[in-house]
Amino acid sequence: MTDLSETDAREAATMMLNKDQFQIGVDPIADALFLLEPDDETFRCAHVDPAYTKLTDFTPARVTGKRLDDCLPAAQAALLIQKCREAVAARTSVSYDEQVIAYDREVTVITRLIPQFDDAGICVRLIGTMTDITERRNAASALREAAE
Repeated sequence: MTDLSETDAREAATMMLNKDQFQIGVDPIADALFLLEPDDETFRCAHVDPAYTKLTDFTPARVTGKRLDDCLPAAQAALLIQKCREAVAARTSVSYDEQVIAYDREVTVITRLIPQFDDAGICVRLIGTMTDITERRNAASALREAAE
């Protein structure tokens, strides 16, 4: 469970969003990051970082400030909304694999959603990460095919 004060949550989100300042060795952190905020019965995109745009081809102008079902393909929005609701209800992070279409190609990602709650226990945002595992999946498929 991630219960943080509003200040702690804001600082954590700011740190997550400014991750391009942090590097491990010579490679920057490659995960795509995004922030979602509850909006009635759904969720609204509050921010996406450059890695998110690079991975998905969805620019900040296309998604920021918009409800998920207004800015993402229908199936992707429905799954993301469902998983956000699960994370909030369980009051813990949720991870799942999904295929997204980016730059006219299918990409396999692991999406993680981390809900943050205010002092009253109300979800104020979800921090999301997407890790591209396409090459890993393709390599595993090739190994399975070679073994057959």
